[in-house]
Amino acid sequence: MAKNVTGLPVELLHDVLSLLDRTSLKQLRSTCRVFMELATAELFRTLQLFPDDEGCQRFKSLLQGNAVQNHVRNIYFNTYGEDWDSDSGLYSDDEDSDVDDPSGDNIKEQMSSLNRFPRLNHVALRFEPHFFFDADDYVSRSPPQNIDFREEILKSFVSNLASSPAQPDSLAIGSLQCAKIKNPKTMAMLKQALQGLRALRLSIANLRIDGDCGYNVSASEMMITKLQSTWLSPTIPSLEHLTLHSDQYFGLHPKLDLSGIHFPRLKSLALGRHAFCHDVQVDWIISHAQTLRELYLDDCPILHSVISWDDRDMKTYHPALRSEKWEIVELEGYLGRFPLYTYHARWHDYFTKFRTGLPLLQHFRIGKITGDREDLLEHEHDITIGLFRDRYMVFAGPDHYRTSDDDGGDVAEKMGEMPSCHDEDKEALCALFEKIGQRLAEEDRINENLVEEY
Repeated sequence: MAKNVTGLPVELLHDVLSLLDRTSLKQLRSTCRVFMELATAELFRTLQLFPDDEGCQRFKSLLQGNAVQNHVRNIYFNTYGEDWDSDSGLYSDDEDSDVDDPSGDNIKEQMSSLNRFPRLNHVALRFEPHFFFDADDYVSRSPPQNIDFREEILKSFVSNLASSPAQPDSLAIGSLQCAKIKNPKTMAMLKQALQGLRALRLSIANLRIDGDCGYNVSASEMMITKLQSTWLSPTIPSLEHLTLHSDQYFGLHPKLDLSGIHFPRLKSLALGRHAFCHDVQVDWIISHAQTLRELYLDDCPILHSVISWDDRDMKTYHPALRSEKWEIVELEGYLGRFPLYTYHARWHDYFTKFRTGLPLLQHFRIGKITGDREDLLEHEHDITIGLFRDRYMVFAGPDHYRTSDDDGGDVAEKMGEMPSCHDEDKEALCALFEKIGQRLAEEDRINENLVEEY
């Protein structure tokens, strides 16, 4: 029987072994020579590197021989420990809090070994997901993930990536904060590393105000607006997959205007927490009709109303809204009169556009990635399809996204109730799935307005 199994095509055996866990692969290595070689290749296909001393020592031992380096296809550089806990209080000002501080030297030493893996396809860099500054506008300089640390690690990552002989065709950066590269030499190396990429995944960590639910709006604005020129433009000729995800809603504000950029080979697009507020945004997706086959929308709302508190706020919104008609309203309890924008498109309009305007579309997901939202970098296939209630939201500047049925007094009343079009949305979504031949899994739910806690 074993002889018959080992006689199967190598490609098929690789597919079978890719489904096994690490324990099974290690056991399989001891069965016969064929499985030893195949299981070894699968075991070392992906390396997860962590900055603790024990992890670094294991990595050094791996590099001492050349037996497995040709098997490595994917490397993940994690700047935080394998046992990282988002509730562990890493941002304590206590001088003794550096016990959880990942060593930047260890991380940079690991990155310097990129040139030892000649067959790399995918490289990922994962920063710690949270990024704070205190209420006195002082950016945290305490360990482990302050702005200086992130910039230094990103610089080392870019330098080693650009000099790597393998030149991977897939790149992912999780919890990216320092999108603006100041050093011209680093910028040139980044451009070199991005050119020729087939897949780019970026997850944005916005600067949060410690002890509050808000964000540093100006930092987020600068972060998002630099994405196109710094990260996206060099990939235009070759990119086939793009993920843009943020830990706060973006699109309207911080604004992201992609209308001036087009990816001629884009086959797959994943957006996370991207807020739609104008037809130009969905039209940009439709503009890739000749190539787009997969579309993923994770926690992406349509904003049916937008209110601006002053002219300065409006200048920071998506530019398409500035030429639209704004109604001037008075709000009880507020001095002055305020501009109100109403967007009339609904999800059933979008679904119809996708059905009629994307003839090559084969897979579509809209809903939410449930559970742990700390690491969403490569989980677009984990989106639970659903027509969640907060697929429609409102925006009351400068940085407040919320559902229209939240308690907001006269502001909520002026912005209107949540659109009552669930049946229309469901019908249009089902028509889209029928058109592309996609069947829903048991966990996918579109029959009700879902309310979930995340």
